[in-house]
Amino acid sequence: MKKYDVAVIGGGPGGYTAALKCVKGGKSVVLFEKKDLGGTCLNRGCIPTKSALNMAKNYFHLKNADDYIICSEPKFDFFAAAKKRDAAVNKIRANLTRYLVQSGISIVNERAVIIEDGTILAGGETYGADNVIIASGGVCAKYDIDGIEFAYSSDRLTTETVTDEDIVIVGGGVVGLEFAIFYSMTGSRVAMIMMEEKPLITYDKDIAQALSIMLKKKGITLITNSAVIRVKKEESGYSVLYKSKDGESKTISCGLAIDASGRRPDIDAESLDAVGIKYDDKGIFTDENFRTNIRGIFAVGDVVRGNIRLAHKAMFDGEQAAESILNPEAKSKTAVVPICIYTLPEISCAGMTTEDCINAGASYLSAKAMMGANGKAVACDSETGFVKVLFAKITDKSKAFAGVPYIEEKKDVYRLVGAHIVSDNSSEIIGGLAALISMGATREDILGTIFPHPSLSESFMDAVKAVVGD
Repeated sequence: MKKYDVAVIGGGPGGYTAALKCVKGGKSVVLFEKKDLGGTCLNRGCIPTKSALNMAKNYFHLKNADDYIICSEPKFDFFAAAKKRDAAVNKIRANLTRYLVQSGISIVNERAVIIEDGTILAGGETYGADNVIIASGGVCAKYDIDGIEFAYSSDRLTTETVTDEDIVIVGGGVVGLEFAIFYSMTGSRVAMIMMEEKPLITYDKDIAQALSIMLKKKGITLITNSAVIRVKKEESGYSVLYKSKDGESKTISCGLAIDASGRRPDIDAESLDAVGIKYDDKGIFTDENFRTNIRGIFAVGDVVRGNIRLAHKAMFDGEQAAESILNPEAKSKTAVVPICIYTLPEISCAGMTTEDCINAGASYLSAKAMMGANGKAVACDSETGFVKVLFAKITDKSKAFAGVPYIEEKKDVYRLVGAHIVSDNSSEIIGGLAALISMGATREDILGTIFPHPSLSESFMDAVKAVVGD
């Protein structure tokens, strides 16, 4: 039996981050990955979709620049785009693998099963570890819809080359939105069918409203308050049967149907049951330090019950679990988790929404700055959107949501608790705003900072200046 201090099951962002922190802390580490290093994010999620979206945006901007660029009608080459997308994924994976190996981490490309406390079976060999971190991530979920298996999942769309003139997307979440934008920008007619009244209905109300308007302007058809009953594969494509809220049934035909149902935890029941780890179909139960109910076994990232399924949250979890191994007395940390949706323009959010403040009974102030008043945005044809800020008095822990900390010495002052942006490149701004929220920055703290000009970030300062009240 090969013996290690730490065994990590899963080579995605949560797993490799935990492995690196442990090995840098002096621990011997083995990392098991049954597919490809990098997990969903690198191989079937963040990286391939961002690569594809970047190429689609370049194409879209070129097509709409005929007032100052003279060229023949451009065409989007899906096969060349897929080749470039895959090259980016392969390059990052190779660099990641090299870095992990050079850091001293042993990598085993096999499915790992915990057969008893501290013992793992993989590829016919057994491994021992004092601590185990489960970071198995997630897999594509499927809506409970007749024939949904014929629709293309996000896994297939990010590893294959497929398009059509008419596309129907089942679901109105983040996955569906990004594919809707990609196919719309590359020339397809896109319809989205969702049960909700509007996309992103759980986000801040101004974000949800702006998104609906933006999608319609891009020619994307929104079929809301409707449930898909059946997806049928036809000789020439698909037919999608759905029923509206008022009970009326309709059928829409398309050449490509997409299942945008998101992801669910990748639960290995055999492994968990062998040692009695507590879990259900929503994930593994952990405490605030990502410890499971079994001593020495942790779980991080998408596989954790109730967790936010984002790569950067998994990385934060991996850091926390590793710190608990390196320093058993370490206390858990909370953090504001920024959320980015790579539409055109991008949507980025951090902290509490207006609805969170209202539901918590917190006294709050809010203001918006429109991107149309931002010099950089206007100069770069990016004037669609806004920055919205929320300041609130968090007088007790019950009023704090979305990772916003309770700070005793600031309980009676208005401090930044939420930021919501619709703007090109807003994903490059929101991380800094999440830090300000975590620090409990007040309006005076922010106004004492100089923002560069011209920059999109100036609109954040403009929104802060616009906040008035007691």
